[in-house]
Amino acid sequence: MGPRSLVVGCALLTLGGGCTFQDARLRAPSADAVASGDRIDGSPAIVMAPSFVDERPDRGRCGMKKAASKPAARVDCDAAPNQWLAKLLVGELRATGFQVYEHEAPPGQPVVRIEGFLTQLFVEPDVKTEYYVLYASGHYIPEADIAVRLVASGASFQAERNFYVKGVGEYMGGALESNFQLALDNSTRESLRRMVAAIAELVNLAPGFEQYACATARAASASR
Repeated sequence: MGPRSLVVGCALLTLGGGCTFQDARLRAPSADAVASGDRIDGSPAIVMAPSFVDERPDRGRCGMKKAASKPAARVDCDAAPNQWLAKLLVGELRATGFQVYEHEAPPGQPVVRIEGFLTQLFVEPDVKTEYYVLYASGHYIPEADIAVRLVASGASFQAERNFYVKGVGEYMGGALESNFQLALDNSTRESLRRMVAAIAELVNLAPGFEQYACATARAASASR
């Protein structure tokens, strides 16, 4: 493909909101954009660090654009994803009804301690983009993969669960940056929903939390 073809392709994409060959930057999803709206009354306390441990294989970026199935540009996050994802989970747990503390809960209160590990967060298209560059047509739909491992422990139990979510964007007439952001928002929302439901289910089954079992069981069922 010659320089003229590349310029024409980028011009077409820029009119739609982005270019395959320009780096992109994604913002951390807002709490309103990913909130589930679920609520648990009388939930127990949770102690959780305000940041996940970052175990992503590629920590230097949050994704990439492609052309002809080859990397074409970087996709970066405007903030560390292991921090904003943990912050969003804390906010969602509180909105759901859990009392979340960063270090210690009040004495005498049953506590679940949670440690999180972000093992993947990467956004990239699932189809070739040469259709845009050559013909200014076709679909460019990014996918956002998020993988998290949560380790929960109490006075007499320890549990571990892995979460993997693939969120997709929508065809938006070439608005590439908006498409990448939508995929990340969708994947984040579903990841939070699954993690909150799993924590509620854990509290329902864990010894020492019998007084919360009914409320959390209802919430876990409603979140499925």
